[in-house]
Amino acid sequence: MPITECAACGKMMSSQSKRCPHCGYEPPKPSVLGLKLLFVLLLASAGGTFVALQKTPQGRAALGSLSDFFHSEVGAAPRIADAEVPVIADIAAIAGRTPKEVAAVLGPPYEKRTVTIRDKVYPANFYKSGQLQIVFVDGKADWITIYRLSALPYSPQSIKALNLPPSLPVVNTPDVIKWQDVSGIKEISLYPDKGGKLDYASILVRTEP
Repeated sequence: MPITECAACGKMMSSQSKRCPHCGYEPPKPSVLGLKLLFVLLLASAGGTFVALQKTPQGRAALGSLSDFFHSEVGAAPRIADAEVPVIADIAAIAGRTPKEVAAVLGPPYEKRTVTIRDKVYPANFYKSGQLQIVFVDGKADWITIYRLSALPYSPQSIKALNLPPSLPVVNTPDVIKWQDVSGIKEISLYPDKGGKLDYASILVRTEP
């Protein structure tokens, strides 16, 4: 099976795969126009007429279209590993912390509520204008949910928004990207919205709900 390097994450993948199994990146398909122009250029170069193409309006147009093709469909695909992802929440700084310690990092709660799970009531505080919800189990920040993340791509690299190092997820599907045992955190899950962007993140620090 032919092996190639993923243009997004740099890991090895089959050249016949439609999607990278590591980061989910889908390589762009060359357009018919681009292939035709490439074929024309190869013929022209082989025949020694590349310079001649540059001397005519039609030839310059063909070469310009070929350049645009490569820059727009091949050369412009950024490596996801190098993409800038803003930190939305420093999960390591709040996971397993008391409400007082969390408030020292995030500021006072925007709203205080409770949630009932299996007939047991837990404090549930909202921070950052309601974007971040923390459920405290035994007085410690345990179930963390971050909403309104559509500015971020639905990609394994968006784990950096939690100030956690990029790593290979144990699950990477169109429905969920999931990690386990990352920096002392039991489970991290990213979920997409209907537009293919990131919708919300769910962090399970240590206790199963």
